[in-house]
Amino acid sequence: MKKFYERNKNTILPVILFVFIFALFSQMLFNGFVYDDLFSIVSSQIIKTVVNPIYYFFQAGVAQTQSPLAPDIYRPLGVWLLSLQYHLFGLSPFYFHLVSLLLHAANTILFFVFLKRIFSAPSHQAGRQG
Repeated sequence: MKKFYERNKNTILPVILFVFIFALFSQMLFNGFVYDDLFSIVSSQIIKTVVNPIYYFFQAGVAQTQSPLAPDIYRPLGVWLLSLQYHLFGLSPFYFHLVSLLLHAANTILFFVFLKRIFSAPSHQAGRQG
C-alpha cells in the first residue's frame, strides 16, 4: 500500500480533494435558480440568442450582467459560458449548478497544486548549494 501511495501521491491527493469538495457541495445540484440566477440566466435574452464567444467580447454592453444588483460588471467569458450551457442543456438548473460545482472543484485542485509547488522544498537544488 505504501508503494502504491508513493507512486501515485501526486494523483491521489487531488482526487481525494475533488471527491470531498464534490460530495460536500453536491446538494446544490438539486436546487432551483436563486438570487442573481434569475437575472443572469432565467430572464436574460442575451444568453438565449447568441453562442459566438467573439460577440460577447466585442459588442458594447452585451456582456454586462442584467442584474440590478451589479449592473456595470463586464463579464464576457462568464456570459458566454452561461450561453453555452443554455444551448447545451436548456434552462435546467441541475446542469448550471453541475458546471459551477465542477469549475469550483477544479479551481480547488489548481489552488492545491499551486500551494504545493510554492511550499515544497526544491529537492533538485539541495545538492548544488556548495
